[in-house]
Amino acid sequence: MEKQTVFANELSQLLEQKYKELKEIEKALVEKQKEIRELKKKCTHSYTPWRVRTVDVETGVCRICQQKVEW
Repeated sequence: MEKQTVFANELSQLLEQKYKELKEIEKALVEKQKEIRELKKKCTHSYTPWRVRTVDVETGVCRICQQKVEW
């Protein structure tokens, strides 16, 4: 009976540790998702491989997505 109690306590501690690790991973995932969302908001059309300028030089606005581009 005593061995079962010790085993149950060890399992409980292990489960609690894994739960904390999972929560840390979840927080990191949320942060990465926020970073990805921010990157997606930025216009990347002005850096096309064939070097076609899609940004209006006078206004600084992309002709494709209509976002203001920082030079």
